[in-house]
Amino acid sequence: LTFGLRANYIRKIPMLSPKNCSIVIVHWNSFELLCKQLEQLSDCSDDIIVIDNNSDDFVAEKLAQYPIRIVRNPYNRGFGAACNQGALLARHSWLLFLNPDVEITREALLDWLKKNHELGLAASSPISGAEYAKPVPTPASLFLEFTPLGRFMPQLQSEAQTLIGGLLLIDVQVFRSIGGYDERFFMWFEDSDLTRRLNSGQVKIGRVSVVVEHLGGGSIHQLGSRKQKQFFFLSMRVYARKHFGFFGRLITSLLSYRFDR
Repeated sequence: LTFGLRANYIRKIPMLSPKNCSIVIVHWNSFELLCKQLEQLSDCSDDIIVIDNNSDDFVAEKLAQYPIRIVRNPYNRGFGAACNQGALLARHSWLLFLNPDVEITREALLDWLKKNHELGLAASSPISGAEYAKPVPTPASLFLEFTPLGRFMPQLQSEAQTLIGGLLLIDVQVFRSIGGYDERFFMWFEDSDLTRRLNSGQVKIGRVSVVVEHLGGGSIHQLGSRKQKQFFFLSMRVYARKHFGFFGRLITSLLSYRFDR
């Protein structure tokens, strides 16, 4: 996968290393994947924070062997809120947000951090491949995505790509300056909202490559299709109310009525 790096400013930064990068892992009912990930990364940072959103499969005793900090929420607070919790606890100047279903080796992570240092950028996410190549939503892009017109008019879609929160490296100062994730998004569209706010700061773009495997949907597949649709269209309406004008909100309302039934 190719990773696009975005920053709202370029500045001279210290060499990125496990000693100044806090890793925040948001977990919900994907315990085997979490343990496998920690096996790879346990010596990559001296500050690994696991935020557990009230998982059914969580076994704290099995994590005692790893040098990590654990926060267990009494209920599922959603992805963005859990990321914000981890960011508040982070000890270092850089944050690496990870989903448990992202497989990245220690060697790949260290190489990635080194390349990020050379570019002097603030955030990154996977952007290549059909799964990841999603534009920052606009009324036009959403309309095209949910209608046959999208097959014939791809040029109308936004060129700006949504950052993927499941593998996101960002300067703590940048993350805090924009207020972190908007916790009104329980799941879906929180990445797009974050990207939109980063881009509003005249974000500059560079690119590096790193070998990583995304298993995909480690937690979300446990929700039924009906629940997934409800969360998706609820978040889409929240996003529209926040960022769109009257006609944009009208389009998303019509799409919700058409598909969320």
